[in-house]
Amino acid sequence: MTKDYNLKENPSFCMLGLLHTYVAPNGNVMPCCVGDMTKPPLGNINMVSSWEEIWNGEEYKEFRRRMIAGEKNPICSFCYDTEKFSDTSSRKWRNTQYESNYDYYMSQLLEDGSMTTNKLKYIDFRFSNHCNQACITCGHALSSSWYDLMQKLNIPPTSPKFIEPTDDTIAYQLIDDNLDSVDNIYFAGGEPMLSKYHWYTLDKLIEADRAKEIDLVYSTNCSTLKNKDKDVLEYWKQFKSVLIMASIDEVGDRFNYIRWPAKWDSVSQNLKKIHDCFEEINTEHNPTHKLCIAPVLSALNMHRLKEMVQEFLSIGIYQESNKYHPTFEYFLFTNLIRTPKHLNVMNIPQQHWEYVIRSLEEFETWYLDTVIPNASNPYKKQSIINSIEKIKEMRKIDQKDMDFFDYDGEDYLKHMEEYSKLDNVRNTDFMKTFPELEWLYK
Repeated sequence: MTKDYNLKENPSFCMLGLLHTYVAPNGNVMPCCVGDMTKPPLGNINMVSSWEEIWNGEEYKEFRRRMIAGEKNPICSFCYDTEKFSDTSSRKWRNTQYESNYDYYMSQLLEDGSMTTNKLKYIDFRFSNHCNQACITCGHALSSSWYDLMQKLNIPPTSPKFIEPTDDTIAYQLIDDNLDSVDNIYFAGGEPMLSKYHWYTLDKLIEADRAKEIDLVYSTNCSTLKNKDKDVLEYWKQFKSVLIMASIDEVGDRFNYIRWPAKWDSVSQNLKKIHDCFEEINTEHNPTHKLCIAPVLSALNMHRLKEMVQEFLSIGIYQESNKYHPTFEYFLFTNLIRTPKHLNVMNIPQQHWEYVIRSLEEFETWYLDTVIPNASNPYKKQSIINSIEKIKEMRKIDQKDMDFFDYDGEDYLKHMEEYSKLDNVRNTDFMKTFPELEWLYK
């Protein structure tokens, strides 16, 4: 197969299969972070003595063989489903991003699917579920704070509070072995600021004098910017670029409910500190450090985009350098919630969906006329239009044709009852916080 065919026409080829890997807190290895976690992983770092056993293990080799042959793999169903209603996907984006690395990594790929190099360009190691928020859209697998909440709800945990490697050896070795090759790192969690592996990675890159060559990307709840005597703002100043995808799903009391026990007042102050720090670092024509509010869109907030952006503007965290990079508009589409399924766009009841559509259309008009009426980048306006249109198109897809975004068929009342139980142990009030969703109880 030719380079052009693989990068643009092969329906299953993805550069990430050659130069990237994702490791979950429980040790499971996937081709990337949007891999279908319900499918068998490509390995588990807690079950091997060396990374080579996974990287060139039978599962990874079979994955690469099928990828090259154009055979779709169930583990990549998220991208395949996305491509059914959109001309973009993570797979297509990464093929474009790493096109310049194609020749080298394909030269390292053997016929049996093994790689003669284990040097990665892009890493996403989430070695811990340590987190200080028990978000309503999350769970114990990615948040240690859910452990205590589950006990209060009399839900037996299936793993320890902190889910981390049983032996740090491979985890640290994976970091050390790629310090000289990596150029892009994605930190998520858990909460990265609470992870010892996050700080270890930054320290090692600075020590190796590689910080100015590294692009950092974060998915962070922005609840804290420090760890003991370490201030992440000072660290970020030393790196080539930093993109903060702030996990801010709402504002005010609604934020406090969704991301309990976080407090909006405290988090919004941290957002302002990040914004101001980045404005000092950036130059007009080289905005290397970007703060992007990246809400996880769900049934709880899709109708509230206008109110959310108004709050961001009022406290001064809408980064002006975004006029060069339409990141906020882009993430409106890419950050649609997948689980819990009853909150995703495919499953919300029709009555609610019609309400969401009206709200999205009103937001689009307001945003274009008020927030970016004179945007210097024409892609910025088009991006917001495209993102909202893709959300609508996704809803139209026949669910029987979707592998990843499937319908769970569960009764909404069941979930509302679960929220009532949460309210009892968290001292919160769903009905008071989301009065416009009262009909879901009836």
